[in-house]
Amino acid sequence: MTLRTKSRLAAAVLGGLLLWVPGHKLLVERFDLNPWKFGGFAMYAVPAPKIGIGFYTEENGSLVPLRMQSHPDDQPLFLDFFSTRKHMGMWARPDALATRVFERNPAIDQLAIVITSQHIDPQTAKLEKTQRGYRYQR
Repeated sequence: MTLRTKSRLAAAVLGGLLLWVPGHKLLVERFDLNPWKFGGFAMYAVPAPKIGIGFYTEENGSLVPLRMQSHPDDQPLFLDFFSTRKHMGMWARPDALATRVFERNPAIDQLAIVITSQHIDPQTAKLEKTQRGYRYQR
């Protein structure tokens, strides 16, 4: 390999890293991706993401928390969703969870799933909660 080729290769690698840092930052901010994954440098400045989930049904025009019995067969599905959501952010939708909730609760026709996650607000540098809702109908 010639010196010229090595220099070009080194410049390409450095250029890629320089472009990846702001690109990764945009992906984390826009799509709620895990800043600890995908080669991001934010892992040194951001706590590991925490995720919460709520299930609601609609009664008389307002959302009411859905009371569900936990089922041992559902645990792998929920754990898989939490793991995927932590890494992929908004790209991991709770569609499979909604299907399972409808299977376990035949009396409900509408379901709202609210995902709560934490992120650092770039303006204030404080942890803030973000909620994203998903609505489903049978």
